[in-house]
Amino acid sequence: MTSLDLLRNVDILAGLSEDQLSSIGKLCHEKSYAEGESLFSEGESADRLFLMVEGTVDLSFSLPGRVRTPATTIVSVPKGRAFGWSSLMPPYRYRLNAHCTTEACKVLFIERGQLRQLFDTDMQLGYQVTINLTTLLSSRFRNLKNLIQTTP
Repeated sequence: MTSLDLLRNVDILAGLSEDQLSSIGKLCHEKSYAEGESLFSEGESADRLFLMVEGTVDLSFSLPGRVRTPATTIVSVPKGRAFGWSSLMPPYRYRLNAHCTTEACKVLFIERGQLRQLFDTDMQLGYQVTINLTTLLSSRFRNLKNLIQTTP
C-alpha cells in the first residue's frame, strides 16, 4: 500500500479523509521512468491517472513535422501533482504527451476503471476529487491565458 503521507500532499487528493486516502492508496501502482522516456502520447487511450512521486514530467503538445521542444511544453509536473486527467473524462484520450525530463521519474498510477469504481462506492470522495480537478483545470487555463497575453 502507498504511504498516506505521500497521498496527503497530492493536489488532486486535497481534502480527503484518512480512510479515503487509504482507499486510494490500495489502488496505486508504482513505476519508474528514465529521462526522455514517454509515459503516454497525445491521442492514446487514457486509462491511468498519474501521481508524481520523484523527478519531473513535462506535458507537451505535438506539432506536425516538429520535434518536442521547450516551446511546446505546457507545464512541468513536480512531486505532489497529478496528471493524466483525461483518464477521468470522456472520451478518455490523452490530450498531451508526457515525458520524464529528469534523470529518473517515479510515479504512482491508478487504473481508470478501479478509480471510477471507487468514486461510485464513495461519492463524496469522487465529488472532492472532481472539485479539486476543476480547480486545477481553471488554474491551468488562467496560466495559459496569461502566457498568451505576455507572448509577443
